[in-house]
Amino acid sequence: GKGMPGNGGGEAGDLLLKVKVGKKRGFERKGTDVYSTLQIPFTTAVFGGEALVNTLYGNVMCKIKEGTQSGTKIRLRGKGIVSLENPGIHGDHYVTVQIEVPRNLNPEAKKKLKEFEKAAGLNNGGHGRKSVA
Repeated sequence: GKGMPGNGGGEAGDLLLKVKVGKKRGFERKGTDVYSTLQIPFTTAVFGGEALVNTLYGNVMCKIKEGTQSGTKIRLRGKGIVSLENPGIHGDHYVTVQIEVPRNLNPEAKKKLKEFEKAAGLNNGGHGRKSVA
């Protein structure tokens, strides 16, 4: 009923809209769910803490559990796309955690990290992890 009036004073027709949803940088959409990536410092992954996550509805403070591994997915319930069938339902936002590896450490930081490696029993001869093919 929002279109042009009908011929000879007839009822108004319907207004049809064609909508194209564009992409938003940093977000991927699958149905009503949204996916993004969050970079966190190594220390936040080790000790836990909080990180600011950019969502479609603004920034949200997200709790990071102690010992979080790279690739961990965090679900933000209801922060996805609104359902066209039921406007009261929203999809979820899934955040994949990526751990930032420190670069260009000063000598003191390198020394402390070596001490951490030794104290945590992570030293395996200084060769790093061997990849399995």
